[in-house]
Amino acid sequence: FPYRKENGVKNQGIDIILKKDKEILFIQCRDLNIKSNDKTDSKEIQYTRMNVRDYMERNKVFSMYKWKILYVTPDNTLDISAEHKLNEYNEEIEHRVIKVG
Repeated sequence: FPYRKENGVKNQGIDIILKKDKEILFIQCRDLNIKSNDKTDSKEIQYTRMNVRDYMERNKVFSMYKWKILYVTPDNTLDISAEHKLNEYNEEIEHRVIKVG
């Protein structure tokens, strides 16, 4: 993986982009290291949203496509500001929790 933390590189974008018909799903997966106290905050949610908007702006061929973001996290990794930001963008971003362990 190009953005592995073990390599000292921070994730810089969307992890998976899926396209079907006239829909695009952008998937952002949060680090599954549940031993870490590192929480996802509102800035990370906003950063993901900005990456998607930038992608759509750069790729005009998709301008008529409907898009959505799927933000995937393990248990208990969102701080309160991230939860508020997800609620604010609930039409654009769907959050899913994957049970780990």
